[in-house]
Amino acid sequence: MSADRELTGSHVDLASKIDQYFEAWNSRDLTALRALFDERVELHDWNVRVTGEDDVVKANAGIFDAFPNVCIVVRDTLVCVPKRAVTCEIEVHLKDAEDTKLTVVDVIRFTGANEICSVRAYKM
Repeated sequence: MSADRELTGSHVDLASKIDQYFEAWNSRDLTALRALFDERVELHDWNVRVTGEDDVVKANAGIFDAFPNVCIVVRDTLVCVPKRAVTCEIEVHLKDAEDTKLTVVDVIRFTGANEICSVRAYKM
């Protein structure tokens, strides 16, 4: 974090960033996703473990390529300002031939500048 960046992170700030994240994800907007990430962001799920803005964006692009109609429905969120984290229960609708729906819990952590530094996804 640069010295001129203001340390922020109220409940509203983090909730707003989560809304932006899922909006960008559902829009398949890789530019908007990249803008939300810290350069050292980590993505860990049941299939992928990557570090760095470029690799995390590529991993998301791979999902969008494999499942062109995929979308996420956020069912519940829990914001923890002291830990700079938001936990989300989501449904991932792959919209594939089998109409696959996954229940997933995302734990998303933020830097002091409200950039996403970690996304950990747990399939239930």
